[in-house]
Amino acid sequence: DALKKSVLDLLTSKGKKTDLQLGY
Repeated sequence: DALKKSVLDLLTSKGKKTDLQLGY
């Protein structure tokens, strides 16, 4: 579960960075 959470956190962080780059 901890590993899954870490992966989700990484994906979420990556998604947020992408959104910031797109200007959302």
